Amino acid sequence: VILDDTDHSEHNRTFKPAALEYSSKWTAFVYWIHEPILRLLLFLSRLAVKNPWICITATISLSCSFLVVGLATNFEEVADRDSLWTPFGARPKDHGDWIKKESGYIPKPRYFSFLIHADGRNVLGQEGVGRSLEALDTVRNIPGYDELCSKAERKRQSTCQIWGITQHWNHSVGVFNQSVGSDEDAILTMSSGVYPNGEEVDYDGVLGLWEKENEVL
Repeated sequence: VILDDTDHSEHNRTFKPAALEYSSKWTAFVYWIHEPILRLLLFLSRLAVKNPWICITATISLSCSFLVVGLATNFEEVADRDSLWTPFGARPKDHGDWIKKESGYIPKPRYFSFLIHADGRNVLGQEGVGRSLEALDTVRNIPGYDELCSKAERKRQSTCQIWGITQHWNHSVGVFNQSVGSDEDAILTMSSGVYPNGEEVDYDGVLGLWEKENEVL
């Protein structure tokens, strides 16, 4: 513990008035700008109450006008998050565009994950794997999925690679149904530390809080 009996009263007197002055100016500015905004909102509210159909018609007409003007002036829908959330003219955005469009580098795919759970119960078993394969097939049945994967394969890109416990059955519902008839069958297969292609299973990556007892999950 350090005790300091220095008198800081002069220091405080020097800086407190400036801080209070800025604070009072900011407070005054907030009150000043609050009044015209409130007046505008009250005016628009009264106008809408007195002339509802005029306001509705004007809103629809104005929206349609903006749409027509946008379509007539090279309107472009932008959904890329880098373009939406990056400040206009930012250097990192230009660098990213160069890497994606001009450099010729192979683009990295954006991964997404499926999390299969059983509301806190043990998810290991026939039903858990079956639901994983069902979710996987839902994605693979999206129109255009096969064409995208074929195009990526020709370019030697890893767009459609799948990592998961379903790799024990080659991500195939048919293979799974033929070889698994009970929870024990599924658990014994998943307990193997190696996939059929010889790749080692990354349990931390494909399972949650996993445990093994006598080499069995």
